[in-house]
Amino acid sequence: MSHICSDCGTNGKPEKLIQGQFLMELLVWGSGILVILFSKMLFGFWVIAMLPGVFYTIWRVTTKYDGCKVCNSKNIVPLDSPKGKELSNRNKPQIEDTKTINSEPMDVKSELKKYKEMLDEDLITQEQYDTKSKELLGL
Repeated sequence: MSHICSDCGTNGKPEKLIQGQFLMELLVWGSGILVILFSKMLFGFWVIAMLPGVFYTIWRVTTKYDGCKVCNSKNIVPLDSPKGKELSNRNKPQIEDTKTINSEPMDVKSELKKYKEMLDEDLITQEQYDTKSKELLGL
């Protein structure tokens, strides 16, 4: 099922994201290991030195969430919901007549490719694409 991000407007399938940072996790575990290596701790106390790493790892693993693949936001909405449709319509670009904007000759093939990509990304409708392609081809 496709979703839209209410923060950045990205369409697509959400990704499973993990809070925190892997480098921070390594740092926490590494500091616990260094404490054990450079101190003469009794067997029972080395567990205490490792607790921050254990807690951080458990927190990261248990706080996975579906989020936006671009901005990592948790604010994603299904496209078929009323809010998703509203966001999708708000984020669609308005197709303007390129002849009135640009008096230079344009490359029809590249323009068609551009509009096909927009159609594939659900930025424009099939009807808008058909209208624009007929206009570009002079039909």
